[in-house]
Amino acid sequence: MPFTVPGHRFLFVNVPQTCGDWTRAALDLVKCQSVNGPPAEVPWLVAGNQVIAQITDPWSWYARLHGHLCLTGRDRELRQWGNGDSSFAAVLKGWTRPETVDEVPSPPGVVWAPYGPGPHPPLEGGLWSWTYRAFLGDLIAILVDQAQLIDGWSFLLARDLEAPPPELDTAGPRALYTRPLKDRVRAADRELIEHCGYQFLRPSKDASLHAWPPR
Repeated sequence: MPFTVPGHRFLFVNVPQTCGDWTRAALDLVKCQSVNGPPAEVPWLVAGNQVIAQITDPWSWYARLHGHLCLTGRDRELRQWGNGDSSFAAVLKGWTRPETVDEVPSPPGVVWAPYGPGPHPPLEGGLWSWTYRAFLGDLIAILVDQAQLIDGWSFLLARDLEAPPPELDTAGPRALYTRPLKDRVRAADRELIEHCGYQFLRPSKDASLHAWPPR
């Protein structure tokens, strides 16, 4: 769901599970009415605006996504991704190795479907990376590291952002991961992980802002 930032030529893309609600409140974002598709599917909205999205490390993202679907009663979708098993390990296998899923949901987006009619990019690699390809395509965009939102947005706005940082839980996600599960995510989403400088459940080590698409 795109939003504009008052006083700036920014188009904010609310990628699920990246603290979009915090950003809407902290920046008083204005929703683009009658637009449900991601910017990759509504390019006319992008003209003259800098596209900005937020991003978190994939290990946190997968854990939060699974937790959100559990809390909102979406067990059927979890079981579909896990081939009948809604456990985190089984669903993560489907999200990182979609070729092993008997019947992949269409569209593959979990939380955000039915955003946009497509066409959607091929479901290759991990769902985390696919989500950014689906939302942003080949658009030139800036990604703000979720663990460094204050620093990233302060730089973009050219002023100190006076808002308390979002509370991020790392203990919950940490308990879900065995070494094989960590490695599975790293292998599936390697390109974007390396582009952003992510390590397991840690902020980007390089900077609070990253260019999209990865080069």
